[in-house]
Amino acid sequence: MNDIPQQKDITLSLYADDTAILAQGKKFSTISNSLSNYITKLESWLKRWKIQLNVEKSEAIFFYKYSKHCPEIKIYNTPVLWKKEIKYLGVILDRNLAFRPHLNHIENKYNKAFRAQYSLISRNSILSIQNKLLIYQAYLRLILTYASPVWAFTAKSNFNIIQVRKTKPSA
Repeated sequence: MNDIPQQKDITLSLYADDTAILAQGKKFSTISNSLSNYITKLESWLKRWKIQLNVEKSEAIFFYKYSKHCPEIKIYNTPVLWKKEIKYLGVILDRNLAFRPHLNHIENKYNKAFRAQYSLISRNSILSIQNKLLIYQAYLRLILTYASPVWAFTAKSNFNIIQVRKTKPSA
């Protein structure tokens, strides 16, 4: 499987069953043409290796400060939907890479997990401080820090969403 299509301005990122095709360039028309050409090559490669692709799950995003009309991209003659945000490997990427939707998701996920563990880590719990700390470090902190090297340099106003945690999560 070393014959995966390669192209100078395209990066193929594979992890388990998640795939991202990243195209970059200075002109939007160049990026669009390059991406279309690459997808054609990738379709041939997928057919050759009898790999099924769920086109309905495929999404596209254009990282750019300003709104642009995005050209239609097709995989196996099925249009790929353009989104304002997508989830890749558990990280929600928005068009401006501000990570506010991702941090809101983390906050909600943390609050739900905190409520589930509250009876174990509350002041009234009979667990020792060491065990409460272990629950926090092994479970709750991981929710707050997952993929943090990617989103850690977001704007301070976005980062404050998760930086300060309340004793009791909001309902």
